[in-house]
Amino acid sequence: MLYSLSLDYSKWDETYKFVETKNSEYINSNFNYDISFDKNGVNFLFITDKSGNIIYERYNQNSYDDEFLNKKIKTSILPLINKYILSIGKDTLGVENLYNTPVLLSIQTIQDSNASSPPKGYFIVGKYLNKEEIREIDNDLTVNIDSIEKTNFLDRSLKLNDNLIYAKTTFKNIFNLPSVSFTIRFERIFYREAIKNIMFFSLTSLLLVLTSILIFVFRLRKSILNRIMLIKDIINTIEKTSNLELRLPIDGDDEIDILSRDINSMLDKFKLTSKRLKESLDDIYYLAYHDSLTQLPNRLKAVKHIEELINAKRPFYAILLDIDNFKNINDMYGHDLGDAVLKFLSKKLQNNIKKNKFIARIGGDEFLIILENLSGTFQIQNIVNDIINLLSKPLHLKSDKLYIEASIGIAEFPKDGSTLKSLLKNVEIAMYECKKKKLKYQYFNPALNEKALTTLTLSNKLKQCIENNEFIIFYQPIYSLKENKVCSAEALVRLSLDNKIIPPNQFIPIARELGLLPEIDNFVLTNSIKQCKIWMDSGVENFSISINTSFKQIIDENFVEFIKDTITKFTFSPQNVILEITEEEALEDLERVAEILNKLKELGVKIAIDDFGTGYSSLNYIARLPIDILKIDRSLINNIKDEKNIEIIKAIISMANSLKLSVIVEGIENKLQLEILKELNVEKIQGYLIDKPLPKEEFEAKYIKGC
Repeated sequence: MLYSLSLDYSKWDETYKFVETKNSEYINSNFNYDISFDKNGVNFLFITDKSGNIIYERYNQNSYDDEFLNKKIKTSILPLINKYILSIGKDTLGVENLYNTPVLLSIQTIQDSNASSPPKGYFIVGKYLNKEEIREIDNDLTVNIDSIEKTNFLDRSLKLNDNLIYAKTTFKNIFNLPSVSFTIRFERIFYREAIKNIMFFSLTSLLLVLTSILIFVFRLRKSILNRIMLIKDIINTIEKTSNLELRLPIDGDDEIDILSRDINSMLDKFKLTSKRLKESLDDIYYLAYHDSLTQLPNRLKAVKHIEELINAKRPFYAILLDIDNFKNINDMYGHDLGDAVLKFLSKKLQNNIKKNKFIARIGGDEFLIILENLSGTFQIQNIVNDIINLLSKPLHLKSDKLYIEASIGIAEFPKDGSTLKSLLKNVEIAMYECKKKKLKYQYFNPALNEKALTTLTLSNKLKQCIENNEFIIFYQPIYSLKENKVCSAEALVRLSLDNKIIPPNQFIPIARELGLLPEIDNFVLTNSIKQCKIWMDSGVENFSISINTSFKQIIDENFVEFIKDTITKFTFSPQNVILEITEEEALEDLERVAEILNKLKELGVKIAIDDFGTGYSSLNYIARLPIDILKIDRSLINNIKDEKNIEIIKAIISMANSLKLSVIVEGIENKLQLEILKELNVEKIQGYLIDKPLPKEEFEAKYIKGC
């Protein structure tokens, strides 16, 4: 655990830089007193340079015994660090005996994220096994820890008597040498039980012999009346108890034995019928309360289980796990693989969560885990860490690896909800907050509740709109100063919620967090091209449509083919399609974006850089992208009286002319801006001075029918 906690820090570029710059911002951002080191009981943490000099240290007191050790540990650690640098110099971990206390110690070299650079220093974390820790370990084991002592040799000796076995186990230090021995003892239960069983077997054998003799004597005295009364008694017992396992004894082939045999045959048939009926009822019950794909309990069973815990007032934790972008897995690989992912995850959860667990699949890609009898928050945190570690391992396909990511929400009964409804609502709120902030997990807190009401409503609406194609597309005119007319339009998506139009800045961030943005982008692209085709068929000549695209949409392996199929489907000229990508998104992966944009250019589609002029690297990278149009950002227009802004616009226009690129200026809102841009020979403009974004009917009435 110590090694895993340290790994992301020791092989992180930011830590690598900190050893050199020693900037306090790195410490403030990453080592506040709510980090995983503190939650997992780490007592001390040191960051040193490559010579072993400590440049950052912190301590955490988890027990009353730790205060003394925290004051002394630095004195003991420094010689170990120097010896480690001289003799090992690579990642190591072990148990050291310091001040008669076992100390779990992990030392890792600080390197960059590629692990290609020489070590800059060392990342050291440690945890004391103090008296309280030893007591907790002792309570969790089936054996008892008798003593702990420092050792310099391996000891595997065993001692035993009739009741107890004593054994030693030795742990090694960071230099792979014996350091600490634990003497443990446990009772010889099997030995004592074996002695008892031998005595019991002897006594039983004696009783069987005596019983056999008595049976032999009494059988000689059996009469027909006794046999008939036995039949009567057994039938009466079956009638009263419905015990169909009872059978009549058959000793021979006389008339009573024949009757007994017929009655037994009838009972066999009754038993078989009863068994089949019970199996049918069991099957019906199982199907009603279990998921047919994963064989886990379903939502109905989970609700019933939670209600039982709530009625019994038994504290528990609820963990809601939702697979991220599961729809993309189904779309890209097919539902068979999606089902395989669900089965894989369900088995892993069952195998890795050992005690006091209840795991259910309550939705398409949602799992609910109920955990009871946890003695502290560190236990729930350990389980959450185990789940995260489980998800970090890939699912191996035929020729590829599939990494599964998930959002995890956590709520506690009764603190986070005293009723079934409130608890499930709050754990779902925590899960959505986790998904929104791209965290590994999120505990519920009341501050999330009010915020989640709007977000959850909007999230559900987004999913419904995608399923039902209910988004609205507005169109904002783009005006050509040279042709003195509206020559194209930009398609802008809107969401209708409770008879109100929701602007994109309120729902696009949520769609991006939920992984829904590519689907929305595809909807806008398809329907705006379809609408533009309708306008051109009505008589409008050479009218272009500008469509915003996102990095996630562009890098989809099917995107180029999707554009091609859409253009072909509506018999639309690719020269009239303008795809807009912001400079920020283009620079997320410049080489990959450039490759895809070049393929789009080969189709005949035009490419525009949106919000141009705001990025620090604009002029350095523009030549590397196959661009047709630059859209100058409104921030340069808002204060157009500023000579610096005018010079920047002139420089952009000059650069565009030299590269044979068109220029569109966005955000034109007043006549002064318009007049200045005319003097600068700007080709096209867009903004509220021309018109705001309009529904297709209004846009059509103002700019299409009059053309």
